[in-house]
Amino acid sequence: WEGSAHDARVLEDALKRPNGLVVPEGKYYLALVVFKGIGHTLNPANSLVVKVLSASPSAYSANPRTELPNPPAVTGSAISLVSVVQVI
Repeated sequence: WEGSAHDARVLEDALKRPNGLVVPEGKYYLALVVFKGIGHTLNPANSLVVKVLSASPSAYSANPRTELPNPPAVTGSAISLVSVVQVI
């Protein structure tokens, strides 16, 4: 696969093998994470919700079934991709 395939294809191939993905000790596997979901914003006044993963500075969140507003309503790191809610 060297130099000829996307990371996701290499990872998928490795995971399907009998021994799975084996990463040598002291090494790591680095791959692009592609988020397929709904980006959202958080209310800064709510201290029980914590942003875990933000979007890249060039990202925007929009409904693909509607016309994109100009500019998009939420952009960049203001978009939360993964958040957690603390339960008391």
